[in-house]
Amino acid sequence: MGHIVIYKGQSQYDVLRVFVDQLGEAFKSLGKDVYIVDLLASNAGQQLQEAFSQPCEFVFAFNAMGIDLKIGSKSLYDSLGIPFIAALVDDPVYHLQRLEYPVENLLIGCVDRSHINFVNSYYGNQRTCFFFPHGGCKAKDVIDGRSVQQDGIRGIDILFGGSYQDPDSIRNIWVNLNTTIARLLDEIVDYILGKDYINLAIAAENVFASRGIYLNNELSNKLIYLLPFVDKYVRAYRRRQCLQMLADSALEVHVYGANWENARINAKNNILIHQPVGFLEMLGLMEQAKMVLNIEPSFANGGHERVFSAMINGAVTLSNTNSFYSQEFMDGEDIILYSWSKLHELPSKIYGLLENPDKMEALRLAGKRIAEERHTWVVRAKRILDVIETYKSLKNLRVS
Repeated sequence: MGHIVIYKGQSQYDVLRVFVDQLGEAFKSLGKDVYIVDLLASNAGQQLQEAFSQPCEFVFAFNAMGIDLKIGSKSLYDSLGIPFIAALVDDPVYHLQRLEYPVENLLIGCVDRSHINFVNSYYGNQRTCFFFPHGGCKAKDVIDGRSVQQDGIRGIDILFGGSYQDPDSIRNIWVNLNTTIARLLDEIVDYILGKDYINLAIAAENVFASRGIYLNNELSNKLIYLLPFVDKYVRAYRRRQCLQMLADSALEVHVYGANWENARINAKNNILIHQPVGFLEMLGLMEQAKMVLNIEPSFANGGHERVFSAMINGAVTLSNTNSFYSQEFMDGEDIILYSWSKLHELPSKIYGLLENPDKMEALRLAGKRIAEERHTWVVRAKRILDVIETYKSLKNLRVS
């Protein structure tokens, strides 16, 4: 059968590197042999030679890292007849150039179901896709078998991890293009901000449709390359909006991430800004938190690790809602969901838990149970193995 090769590469706060380590351990727990190639290592070439010197079942890489490796002029994976799984951890609009590489044996894991429709449309149904939300990660002491912080000694009321960008500085990027483009992107931003959740590409398409304009592939593809700026603007805007709401409500929030000192949040010493920490340290902080705040990227129907990691490490998750979370969880029973159209309701939901420790304890235990049943890296590893088996069976099927 061969072993599984997983690529490890560059990642902010080492998030994806931790993903790789925990997914690798998950595969091993399922009886699989795993070879992790660190593409940042000085001996990466030697590691690659060793990895492919023996039979390989498939290659797995987050965000399609290493997809461009070749033997001569042909894809390494096609030359060896090995499937390459590119698991995207965010919107495909960030990875279009990588996904253009001609790899026949390519499978794309999409963190959001709506991303699958986008990939199929953009590449003309020439890519095999599957739904693949993030997995939740365990803090190191959970992995090592040491006891976790108990709720009674969780000293952080609300924890948020993530960097800050000034929305206006992001907007200036497209304002400097030309007046017409700037106005169009402003309309797309306003359209997205008026929704609780919506896919980026669909939002852009709807804005053009409202103008009676339907773009051909060439013009649509040009627009798509501008959408990451829209996504970054909306993310930055909503992060500041949400934290300002909590600041105004006198709730104490510990914020870990870069540049928050520049966010201009009006707070009376209740928004506590800390320097960025590595992902493993953030997981440890989740063990010390009563609640972890998730301010979701533009996922309309997908799942982010922060939701699952918070639960696995024993905290209550506070997250903006989307279709996936509404299906997977029950608001007020195993998660606290808020919507952008009713953001003002979030502080009272939080105070309701802080004032009722028994309810908080029941909610956190319920969330932990569901996350451990459905959203660990072991569950995701099983999903990958099932997809690979299906792919290979169809690939090898001979139809007379």
